[in-house]
Amino acid sequence: MKYYAHSLEGRPPEEWQELEEHLKNVAEMAAKFARPFGGENFAAPAGENHDVGKGTNTWQAYLRRMNGIEDEFSVYYEGHPGHAIEGAKWLFKHSKQAGKLLSYCVAGHHGGLPNWDDRRAAALREKLAAPPGEIAFPHQLSELVEELPCVIEPERFGFQLQFFTRMIFSCLVDADFLDTERFLDPKRSGWRGVYPASGELHEHFWRNFNKLRVMAEPGLKVNQQREKVLADCLLAAEEEPGIFSLTVPTGGGKTLASLAFALNHAKKHGKRRIIYVIPFTSIIEQNAGVFREMLGEEAVLEHHCNFLVDEKDWRARLAAENWDAPVVVTTNVQFFDSFYGNRTSKCRKLHNIADSVVIFDEVQAIPVERLKPCLEVIKELSKNYGVTTVLCTATQPAIEQSEQFPAGLKIDREIIRDVGDYLRP
Repeated sequence: MKYYAHSLEGRPPEEWQELEEHLKNVAEMAAKFARPFGGENFAAPAGENHDVGKGTNTWQAYLRRMNGIEDEFSVYYEGHPGHAIEGAKWLFKHSKQAGKLLSYCVAGHHGGLPNWDDRRAAALREKLAAPPGEIAFPHQLSELVEELPCVIEPERFGFQLQFFTRMIFSCLVDADFLDTERFLDPKRSGWRGVYPASGELHEHFWRNFNKLRVMAEPGLKVNQQREKVLADCLLAAEEEPGIFSLTVPTGGGKTLASLAFALNHAKKHGKRRIIYVIPFTSIIEQNAGVFREMLGEEAVLEHHCNFLVDEKDWRARLAAENWDAPVVVTTNVQFFDSFYGNRTSKCRKLHNIADSVVIFDEVQAIPVERLKPCLEVIKELSKNYGVTTVLCTATQPAIEQSEQFPAGLKIDREIIRDVGDYLRP
């Protein structure tokens, strides 16, 4: 007896996607997505179980009815049955602490990641057959802590746990979307991921950037200062990943120098992409234009509320779903909100942020009332997800960790070797 995950309109069941194949594909792809942060052993079972609820006579009867097929399965038809909860129930019951974590991801892989303590999640708790009053993660968490690939800080454990869960959720939903798309719409699927290689981007940038440097007047002090900024950025790019600050006055060539840092650092340490996070859409549009001139139109994804993608540019439209472009330019709101969101559309891109170079331009513009949750995201990405962070501004805000501000960041180093030199007349 064959069970199917997806059907093709007007085609017989023999040409549909088998459920076993879909589960295998999603498990493998989700594990691949989670590998950069060591979460493959969590992502794979989430993928293996996310659609097991489709392996029922009721769901198969529904799939056939939607395709106008009346056969022996028709007696099982009961309307549109849910399927996500079945895999969640199995994981919740049989996989101990890790399974309880994964059950959230599976239960929400269509409707969004549920919140256990939300009153609206009462139906989920009931379906998972959790005893009254029991929460998903009891006090005895040593087993789960040992399994997590993260460096755990006891005082931040709650935040780190939900962060890791959201990252696994991202791997699962993106893998599910992509495998489903590959089967149902191979043409659309073929438009994805066709980008220049990192080495090609590197060469393209330096060819264009060196043309600008040749045309610059070497005797002007501003150009001399820009060369110093560039030299400091290239020197720092050779260092180990971490959290950097880049303090350069307006007009000091920060935009291109930071891109040079990111490209060289990514090349040396194998980082997967470069993400620019900028507070103002006017600056985003300006910087994205510069990046396209330096790297080529096809390399840069601009993703914010004001950017209207050309209806014919399918590659950009698809890349905006999961940020698989080599260079992404986005807003503070788009970036940080995604780490506190629960919808599949918000969370789908998160796994592609791991193992990247993330540059926060005009970092002082992060609103004070939202500063702490934003810093927690930066801290966690750098600590456990392989992200190199650069905090760019002309005036660095007081966000470094101290006795007065314990929630601050531990900045590894300032890229500019002598900041005061740029402030002297």
